Amino acid sequence: MKPVKLTICGWGPYKEKQEIDFSGFKERGIFLITGPTGAGKTTVFDAITYALYGNMSGEVREKNSVRSDFAKADTPTYVELSMTHKEKTIPSTEIRNTCVPVNERVQERLQKKRSGRFLPDRMEG
Repeated sequence: MKPVKLTICGWGPYKEKQEIDFSGFKERGIFLITGPTGAGKTTVFDAITYALYGNMSGEVREKNSVRSDFAKADTPTYVELSMTHKEKTIPSTEIRNTCVPVNERVQERLQKKRSGRFLPDRMEG
């Protein structure tokens, strides 16, 4: 399998649609994803893994935890992957996974927590 293009939206630190084009590496055969701590390497691997399998690449992260904190409420959270396998192109429309949106109660609690008005369940009226 060779990735051709990865599209992420509302994913991790990316609040809007972002595309990573791997096609420039086609002739090289192999490439390295590298960068300093926090550069987003794991985000790329998580997105590829989630596109293919519907799960994260590590056991620590949960699949519903990847929704960007910076995305607008109406921005969808999804990943799409175009790839080639044995010289056959598999378009992103066949490899797309959407994260289940966080329910409204959780969203409301997150907004309260961010604004400093968060109270545990037993104290909320």
